[in-house]
Amino acid sequence: MTRDITDRLIKFGLTPKLERMALNYEQVERFRPAPNFCKLSDSRANGYIAKFGPESWELDALQPDVLAAIVRTEIKNLIDVSAWKSAVELEREQSAILHKISDRFDEVVAFVG
Repeated sequence: MTRDITDRLIKFGLTPKLERMALNYEQVERFRPAPNFCKLSDSRANGYIAKFGPESWELDALQPDVLAAIVRTEIKNLIDVSAWKSAVELEREQSAILHKISDRFDEVVAFVG
């Protein structure tokens, strides 16, 4: 999928930087998802089998909570915590202003109008 998605984005003139979060071999060994047999019709099958054996694994074989934890961890590793906290605080302030306006909407409209 990584290769396919990259190729498709390049066709649209983008230069993607994709990072695989899951499913990698370490995760296969750790979580032991149910295996599938490799598709021998795939041109990459012989190289894959030589490296990993005749089984392959699908991402959706992971339990949803396991997959969510992997994604959450990877995203947290990419976030600028200081910028995130600033954005959350700004959102909180702007939300408070909008609540004050909505609480007195009739007065605001009368004042503007």
